Amino acid sequence: MDFKIELEDEFEDIVGKAESGLGKKVTSLELNVVCKELNLNLKALKKIKDKKYFPEEYNFNSDDDLKVERIQVKFYEGFVNSYLLIKDNKCVVIDTCGDADSVIEKIESLRLKPEFILLTHGHNDHTGGLGVIEDFYKIRVNKKEEIKFQNCKMIRISVPGHTNDSVAFCVDKFLFVGDLIFAGSLGSGSFSYKKLLESFKKILSLNKDYFIFPGHGPSTTIEQERENNAFNNS
Repeated sequence: MDFKIELEDEFEDIVGKAESGLGKKVTSLELNVVCKELNLNLKALKKIKDKKYFPEEYNFNSDDDLKVERIQVKFYEGFVNSYLLIKDNKCVVIDTCGDADSVIEKIESLRLKPEFILLTHGHNDHTGGLGVIEDFYKIRVNKKEEIKFQNCKMIRISVPGHTNDSVAFCVDKFLFVGDLIFAGSLGSGSFSYKKLLESFKKILSLNKDYFIFPGHGPSTTIEQERENNAFNNS
């Protein structure tokens, strides 16, 4: 890519999420003390603090048979992401980025036929506009555990933590994670910080280097997050 998308979380965001999750406040300004108190990865957090981590992104201009298109909508100071999984002239909508018009405009511009919708979790910035898209294309949310799309098998993975019912979707070399993982960070553990970390470790333990498509911020990969995610301190 010829430009870099800023990380969703800065140093202060990461420290704040860890403090909130652990129910403690760190008063020291020394990075090694902060990381020790909050069980964060010192090397990764320093890199993020110094603004030196920009993950190598998925090539959204790929001409592969199965590919991904990203739709980004302004959300506070950053963006929220929706994705289209595309094969031939068919697609799957993954999250709705709270903006039906943006999703429909992208589908129409690419002349695609959507087959169904997948949702990673129920927060409004990921589900807003759902009814409009359903009615426009006469499609519905697919809630099956194993999902078929154009002869590709998609697996639904339970990843609670951000919400009780958060899920990720795995297909081919792609992993759509919603607000579980951001490049260098995690979503908030608003349901359970403990379960958020467990779900994160579950994804990192997968034995393949998937492209990770988060609900916010740039895309990344499992390998990059093993090395550069501030919460990976195992």
